Amino acid sequence: MGAITVPALVYGLGVAYFGGRLRQQLGVWLPRIENLSAGLMILVGVGNLLRLAS
Repeated sequence: MGAITVPALVYGLGVAYFGGRLRQQLGVWLPRIENLSAGLMILVGVGNLLRLAS
């Protein structure tokens, strides 16, 4: 159990730390990136729905 728990905790803390730093460095670009990501997710979802319907 410790062989899985310790690396998972270290990985989680590392991702949280570097994610926070990345958010700080993106600054004014962050809202634009989030909107672009949301738009791409919507397009992929619509594409999947259309593929299922055909």
